[in-house]
Amino acid sequence: MTELKVLAVDDDQPKLTQLLHVLRKSIGMKKELSDGIPATVFQPDEFHIKDGVAIDEVVNAILCADCAVIDYQLGSGANVSFTGVDVLNETLKRHKNFPAFLLTSHQDDVFSKEIVDVCHVFAFDRYLESSKYTEEINRAILRQVCNHERERKDWEFRLLELKKKKRRTIEEDECMLELDTWIEQCSSHEANAMSKRVKRDLTKPKIDELISKIDALISSSRR
Repeated sequence: MTELKVLAVDDDQPKLTQLLHVLRKSIGMKKELSDGIPATVFQPDEFHIKDGVAIDEVVNAILCADCAVIDYQLGSGANVSFTGVDVLNETLKRHKNFPAFLLTSHQDDVFSKEIVDVCHVFAFDRYLESSKYTEEINRAILRQVCNHERERKDWEFRLLELKKKKRRTIEEDECMLELDTWIEQCSSHEANAMSKRVKRDLTKPKIDELISKIDALISSSRR
């Protein structure tokens, strides 16, 4: 059975305690789901937001887990300058498509004031109170975790296929650099990323192309 470390992030300790209780109670999915998601046990942990904590510290803790559930309002019980959306966006900026989710009692506020993907937002009160909704959210969390793992493997496969090519276009080199960046963001899989030497070699065609364009512009301006 797969173990899934779920990090709960909140500034309100009573709410954090409630959330951990529900996560422990729900455990996860005891049987494999029809779409190939394995039987999973939740291993919940907490990050209690306190006065003055830096957003980088929160994100670092999140990226050490398999996924995270984050409260939207993080300034009600602690003196911090960021919201749960800020934490979510910074997490996704540092780790492409990381399975992180907002739990909020103010969904209207989130969508009216923030730019956030609806699939990342769940109703906090319903998650605590409705066993049916809790199960639905747990399934959604598991699916996103599994989809992200499949996606990472696809990145690695595509990067390997591009590496094998004897001749590549500049666009393919750019794709390799992008894939490599995404793989590096999955810190536990850095061994699959490219070496610095290979990266330097990939950037040479782009530099040469840029120099050629600059030379052409200079030449045209002198005419």
